[in-house]
Amino acid sequence: MTKKPNLPFGQTKTTQKEIIKNTKPKKAIKILENQKIPNSKQKIYGLLNKLPDLLQWLQKNGRKYPWRNTTNPWKVYIAEILLQRTKADQVKKIYPDFIKKYPEPHTLHKAKPDEIKKQIERLGLKNHRTRTLKSTAKIITEKHNGKVPENIKDLKKPWRIGEYTARAVQIFAHQKPKSLIDTNTARITKRTLNYPLPEQPHKNKKLYQLTDALTPQKPGLSRATNLANIDLAAKICKPINPECKKCPLKETCTHNKNKSTIN
Repeated sequence: MTKKPNLPFGQTKTTQKEIIKNTKPKKAIKILENQKIPNSKQKIYGLLNKLPDLLQWLQKNGRKYPWRNTTNPWKVYIAEILLQRTKADQVKKIYPDFIKKYPEPHTLHKAKPDEIKKQIERLGLKNHRTRTLKSTAKIITEKHNGKVPENIKDLKKPWRIGEYTARAVQIFAHQKPKSLIDTNTARITKRTLNYPLPEQPHKNKKLYQLTDALTPQKPGLSRATNLANIDLAAKICKPINPECKKCPLKETCTHNKNKSTIN
């Protein structure tokens, strides 16, 4: 049985040696070389060698949210649906009451759409989100006996559940060592490695191959690395006016070394 990581952030204390052992730097270097990015080896090892500093930054500065205090698959799944296109601080306001009202898939499956909309209306997108929530509850209740599946294909079956949400459930509930990509975390990859991003980074298989190779294949470290990227993007590596001087990756970041680079 896989040992669960310590909550809420996972394993934040590590060494460069442990990081290198649990990642795939050669694969990541090859991907950068195929993109004709200069100094690929230096960039990859530079980033990996700074991961211990990033995880220590997370331990001191990581954001605290109720869904980070659990590995319950249903609670994690619900949180990720509510977080779609919505700021975490907004979700935090309704999440505890929502989980209390719908603690299991079958309770949400039985709920009427108007009842759900009333619970989530402060988040916006209530029609869209209600349809996703109902679809998720129905499939889990009827197809999986009330248990959230671990398989990525099954996790993506509900309406409008994509790669990011499915992977988040795998990582934070099922302790699968994978990476997460959205517009914000992709920005870190672009800036630290000078990696050219596609229009929809969260759907790009090649980018996932790169970030998976750079994510430690150890559940506690994987959890911590993903949370660190999420929080770094939110607090430091912002789209406009990033606070590079406070960034634990500043010594290896291409963007920090060349502020004239276009975001």
